Amino acid sequence: MLSDNITTSKKTASKKAALAVLLCVMADAMDMMSIPPNYPLMVTVGAHPSSFPSIGPLGIATAQYLLISIGSLGCVLSNFFFGWVSDRYNSRLSILILMGGTVVATIAKYFAQPSYWIFLFFSFIHSLFGGIVGAANGYMGKLFRGDRNKADTYMSYVMGTMVVSRTLGGLTTLLFPRNLFLPLIPAAVWNLLVFGVAYRFVLDPEQNIGHCNGSNNDEKGSTLAEKKNMPERIHSSTLVNIILGAFLDCIGSLGLTAIAFSPVLFKTFYLDFVNAGQNPIMSENLYRWLYSMLAVAAVPGALMSPWLFKKIGVAVTCVGANVLTGVITMALTFLAQRSPTNGTLVACGCVIFVGFPLTIVSNFTTGPMLDRITPVKRKGFIQGLNFAIYDCTNSIFLFIMGVVSDRNMFFTMWACVAISFLAAFANMPLICNSRLQDTGGANEDSNDEEAATSLSEEI
Repeated sequence: MLSDNITTSKKTASKKAALAVLLCVMADAMDMMSIPPNYPLMVTVGAHPSSFPSIGPLGIATAQYLLISIGSLGCVLSNFFFGWVSDRYNSRLSILILMGGTVVATIAKYFAQPSYWIFLFFSFIHSLFGGIVGAANGYMGKLFRGDRNKADTYMSYVMGTMVVSRTLGGLTTLLFPRNLFLPLIPAAVWNLLVFGVAYRFVLDPEQNIGHCNGSNNDEKGSTLAEKKNMPERIHSSTLVNIILGAFLDCIGSLGLTAIAFSPVLFKTFYLDFVNAGQNPIMSENLYRWLYSMLAVAAVPGALMSPWLFKKIGVAVTCVGANVLTGVITMALTFLAQRSPTNGTLVACGCVIFVGFPLTIVSNFTTGPMLDRITPVKRKGFIQGLNFAIYDCTNSIFLFIMGVVSDRNMFFTMWACVAISFLAAFANMPLICNSRLQDTGGANEDSNDEEAATSLSEEI
């Protein structure tokens, strides 16, 4: 009876905590995406009444990607620091600081709108509280440390929630057509509400069992389940291989996401026509819808990822998705180089929205692979390292590609194709790595029952 009560309390508290963390990821992603669909209009002087009056010596693509890159740079620092805080103190503290800081910084960005450079500065400050996804992934790894399937599933949910919530955030831009900056206000209010939910329900995962049953024996209760899946130390060569592959995949994926939309679609089907005094094939609102709805295409990828991990393994899934990224980006580049027509725009849209769910799976593999080789006490930092590498890559290479794209956007696309294939080649050794061969996982119920039995015996 006692063991049943312990098991039920633990599972209930874990689910509430996990859902609260997913809500934090949702709010943060909506906030981060609340105005980026407006960036091309914001940095194009005179394109909109609330566009920046000047962007100095920068080109349109350069100014746009500098905004994105400076935000990614701050997220690098955020992921490193708050990953360390998660392991040194507790994951709950990291999540609460990140959510609270986001509220304040979002409001500051709104009031910085008259100047591109002041807005750029506060975008950096805002990004210093942008490490929520790394913190959330580490949190899930600790919370479900005795259940491989559960950990993989919730890590996929973290990534899926992030990309889908970007759609919701991006759609808020359509609600405020008269002011490009106004979506920041509802984003700040939503984050404030979610902060309250996190304060109430997010627990320290290391104290999960003890909190539920009033005992300090949580370590004893989870020991048996944890020993099945948790390594005692990090295998450095495997870590380097995973990070290198993720680094290359991140660069290659830009050709199907950021670069594909701006400058390729934005310039080819909108800006070139406007500059020529003609009606564009793609309107401003259509561009916003396409940019925002890309995240919806990630839903099938998030749902199929845990199933693929179980059936063929996380490493095989990663390599296959890398190859598909290169192939689909190649197809998109061929289409975009044709004469711009309504048919060409539709074809480009179909390639992006059909192909994206298949390619984004590679982004979902990094967290579970790292989780498999990381001890519990290092999960926060290692997952923070994962997203720090991701954000660092974006902050540097997205800016570089923006500069190159201002000169030759299709050269940039072909470079992304080559790098995607290189990522697949770099990740191939992971397929034979015994540390990543776990395609199943401990059964949650058996783990909970075993842990509860152990704890009741100790009592």
